[in-house]
Amino acid sequence: MKNICFISNFSSTYFYAEVAKELEKLGYSVFWIVFNIKLFSYLKDNFGENKILYLNREYSKMNNTEIGEFKINELIYGDRVLKYNQDFGEKYLLNIQKPIYEFILVNEIKFIFGELTWAHEILIHRMCSNIIELKCTYLNPHTIRIPTNRFAFFKDEFQSIIYKVDKAVDDEKFIDLDNVLNQKPDYLKQNDLILEKSFSLKGRINKIIRFLIEPNIDYNDPTVITNRFLRLKVRLSTELNRETYRLIPKIKIEELEDKNYVVYAFHKQPEASIDTFGRYYENQFEIVKNIWRILPYNYYLIIKEHTNAIGDRSYAFFKNLLRYKRILLINEKTDSHSLIAKSKAVFTVTGTIAYEAALMNVPSFTFVNTFFNGLNGCRHICLDTFRDIDSLYDLFESHTIDNRINFMNELIKYSFSGLISNPVSNIKVMDKDNILKISKAIEIIINAQ
Repeated sequence: MKNICFISNFSSTYFYAEVAKELEKLGYSVFWIVFNIKLFSYLKDNFGENKILYLNREYSKMNNTEIGEFKINELIYGDRVLKYNQDFGEKYLLNIQKPIYEFILVNEIKFIFGELTWAHEILIHRMCSNIIELKCTYLNPHTIRIPTNRFAFFKDEFQSIIYKVDKAVDDEKFIDLDNVLNQKPDYLKQNDLILEKSFSLKGRINKIIRFLIEPNIDYNDPTVITNRFLRLKVRLSTELNRETYRLIPKIKIEELEDKNYVVYAFHKQPEASIDTFGRYYENQFEIVKNIWRILPYNYYLIIKEHTNAIGDRSYAFFKNLLRYKRILLINEKTDSHSLIAKSKAVFTVTGTIAYEAALMNVPSFTFVNTFFNGLNGCRHICLDTFRDIDSLYDLFESHTIDNRINFMNELIKYSFSGLISNPVSNIKVMDKDNILKISKAIEIIINAQ
């Protein structure tokens, strides 16, 4: 039986621990890479210390020889914590390479399952991809967004390539396109509920209390901002941005009734979808400005804030964008399907809104490659695309053959039924039935190699 490993990541650890317990019942040997002392203690009690690699901040003080060149500067730049302390980030990422290499090699780990949010996760992915003697595959289990309650294993660090294996049973067939068009990613509703609670008076008081008493802060965790003043600065900035966002003029969808317009939907930032998967296109101000530059003079560019991102961007950010003629900010609670339906095109870096648009047969464009670029209605473009075209209309020429049914059938074939999330945002992931679905999917992946 093959040895596998999970990478611990905050509350998701408890979810994957339950999956790991099911896999152990089937005879698999499960290892862990962990970074937080509380989670280390939890995993040690449940799986044994000899199966855990604990990589705390102390590794930055060591003098291990690095294993290879993994674009450390790029990793630091995109990490939401290491970017604030580049010296620590560099030393830490260099020093953890050797123990990771030895842990995988000695324990003959064949599969690692983890996220792609933190610099250390991407580093481990690159080590598995580039060091042949490790003979280890890093896979990222993640929701496919639409259809809901399904997930796939992604094998690249940009979530653009699905790891394809033939399942023993083709459990579902895609039939009804209209049914899928009515679906929205299930995590959006959960995010809105969390946001609503955080905006409430009780939610704000709880945040202040948490900051003052700092419960569960592990200062030896490399994913924690250890400078208290910096943490305060970041939080105060977010609260100020939330309050001043209310002052930005916004339009309602009814005001677009007789207008030609395209849409750009902002990503939450920092977030893996933009800082990791959207690498080199993470400056969303410049993205919006460049879309505006190619629009016909009588077109409007409608920008929409992510409901879970209010506070990420400042008053000045929006005011500077709205100085450009015919750029308008729409109310963030506007139904995305209604906004898409009458638009001429949708632009995003990697966002689900492009996926939704393509399924609605509205041309959409992503600035980096995504798995849903497999839809003919969703084209991967870059800034050079804008330089090379004569007008916006040139972008629409390739949107001819409708392959939506074939794409969805293929997606169903190589994805699995089940919820992938963390228990904080969706407690349903901890249901026994869901845990069994995830463990069964992992077993299929392992045995198919």
